[in-house]
Amino acid sequence: MILKPYPLSYKDQAISYLFKETDIQFLILNSCWEIDEYHQDNSSIHPDALTQGLITSHKQIKDLEMKGSSVLRLGVWHHPVTGNDKITDDAFMEQLRKADVKMVMHGHVHEERAELLNYQHSKAIHIAGTGSFGAPMGDRPEATPRMYNLVEVSRDHKTITVNTRCRDKQNGAWKGWNNWPSDDTKSGRSFYSIKF
Repeated sequence: MILKPYPLSYKDQAISYLFKETDIQFLILNSCWEIDEYHQDNSSIHPDALTQGLITSHKQIKDLEMKGSSVLRLGVWHHPVTGNDKITDDAFMEQLRKADVKMVMHGHVHEERAELLNYQHSKAIHIAGTGSFGAPMGDRPEATPRMYNLVEVSRDHKTITVNTRCRDKQNGAWKGWNNWPSDDTKSGRSFYSIKF
């Protein structure tokens, strides 16, 4: 994405990338830094990496905010922060909330997820599980097809629409995954929208 070598030091494994033409910023973190073949459940975010990533991300947007621009901040890492396979020490989410990260995206669980963390707080964080794009059948929950999400951000950053696509058969065509609730109780939608 940014054509730079990935840092080998765990404390440096946070990448902040600002797309200046759209004022969208990604904070990419490594939730696998403590995992090896003997400790496969040790997912976490390195505290020093988070600190350095937030410092870098604040520097990137400082000039834009002084000009009155509003930057949409999104977080990305592999492991979920909710559910059975969640990162145990999820206190880092409080720092992201205070840094005004609006949404985080994760993988690992191979199923669709749409959740809200700190829903009573004015700076709640939306969470999107990214599906099961490359997961073989044995690694997916029963009857779960291959899936991926396509995220659309409105130009004013006030709405994110998550479009979920699926493929039922190994070599079949991709189509909308009509599994999200809709006003019509007889059918679902292939997307959901988040309003800020």
